[in-house]
Amino acid sequence: MEIWLTILAVALAYIVAVVTPGPNFLITVKNSLTHSRHIGVYTALGIAGGTSVHVAAGFIGLTAIFWQISWLFEVVKILGAAYLIYMGYKVLATKTHPVEFQYQKDASDFGRTKAVRLGFYTCVSNPKSALFYLSLFTAIIPPTSPGWAQLFMAGMMVVLSVGWYAGVAFLFSEPLVQQGYRKVERGVNYLVGGLFIGLGLRLIMVRK
Repeated sequence: MEIWLTILAVALAYIVAVVTPGPNFLITVKNSLTHSRHIGVYTALGIAGGTSVHVAAGFIGLTAIFWQISWLFEVVKILGAAYLIYMGYKVLATKTHPVEFQYQKDASDFGRTKAVRLGFYTCVSNPKSALFYLSLFTAIIPPTSPGWAQLFMAGMMVVLSVGWYAGVAFLFSEPLVQQGYRKVERGVNYLVGGLFIGLGLRLIMVRK
């Protein structure tokens, strides 16, 4: 019974974390609005892949080691911040399209592999995610948890991740949402690009 309470606590903590808007949310929204539902879903799959890396690192103890090595933390932090700022610049530099432009392109126009890669890099490059998983594995998940429970929780977090971001992709790729986006594309680009840059600058200020 106790292990199921642990699983429930992990699920609730992870749901709160995953639905909180951040870089993963922004890249999924941007790709879904600008390209297509398929691209948004492939972005979600990339994020799920990044989640798998964080979860695996947490279970085998790499997250704790990473957090203890100051220079490694600083390197990853700077690289992650640079990536987010670069993403913000790319969004700000995106050319707006005429109102009659059709956003529902075939997924190949953008590239499924590129969408997966963007989602994956956005997820794994954020050391704040590593901090969340470190707190999760030190405060909630006991090291004595049985193997089946650890596998169950790992799979649960990956499924919750892909489910949430795929849902975001479906919502923001709806024709009505895309039509509204076309009317305010420049403003949305400034907002999303600014948020990416702001998250990158904020990440630089993170201290252990």
